[in-house]
Amino acid sequence: MVDSVKKQAVPLTDSATAAAVTNTGDTVFIKGSVTNSTGEPLPSASIEYPNGKLYTAGADGSFSIPFIPNAKVRFSAVGVAAQERILTSANALTIQLQQTAPEQLEEVTVTALGISKKSRSVGYAVSEVDGSDIQTAKEVNFVNSLAGR
Repeated sequence: MVDSVKKQAVPLTDSATAAAVTNTGDTVFIKGSVTNSTGEPLPSASIEYPNGKLYTAGADGSFSIPFIPNAKVRFSAVGVAAQERILTSANALTIQLQQTAPEQLEEVTVTALGISKKSRSVGYAVSEVDGSDIQTAKEVNFVNSLAGR
């Protein structure tokens, strides 16, 4: 009895594309990068498949995701508009997400243990800190500038 070998055709158009595709067993991976509208990498961008499987781009915006033909993949990150792409080939992807208008926050309440409540309903002390107070604190980590306030 002869064992059958499962093969999957991967369309490759040039040598650059060949370097962007990794084949491990039966799974073909697509490599690529996620950038903003000016071409700067978006570290930790989210890449989500319709089945809920979530991948994260690296610190340099690069990613390697499984190629699933005709899957609609959603690319997103903080401060940019999400974009969906349908995977039609295993070619390398460069995803450029467009900046969105910054939203102005009216109020932020920081509570312990991730408990989120409106400031008027919190049962313990609430302090208000102006943005200018945080800017003048000159702390590397802005959370440290909130200490004792």
